[in-house]
Amino acid sequence: EGTAIGRALVGEVDKGGYVLSRGTTVEPEAAAAAAPVFDSTRAIVGAISVIGPSFRITDKDLRKFGVAVRQHADQISAELGYHRG
Repeated sequence: EGTAIGRALVGEVDKGGYVLSRGTTVEPEAAAAAAPVFDSTRAIVGAISVIGPSFRITDKDLRKFGVAVRQHADQISAELGYHRG
């Protein structure tokens, strides 16, 4: 299993448009949320994430971070000419 940002960069997101990870091989003590950024051609051109120590981030907070990074990634994507739908 890869990192949240790595999975977002290849489009492996859940139905909410973001990916969550906790305790991956690469980041065993970390919890992260990430979402892809798209350009006007619908290509993934980047991703944004929030990452922190697992012991400080509850599952509920991690889900909130997922929603927040998705919202901000959508704003950046819109600036690049991407329109969802």
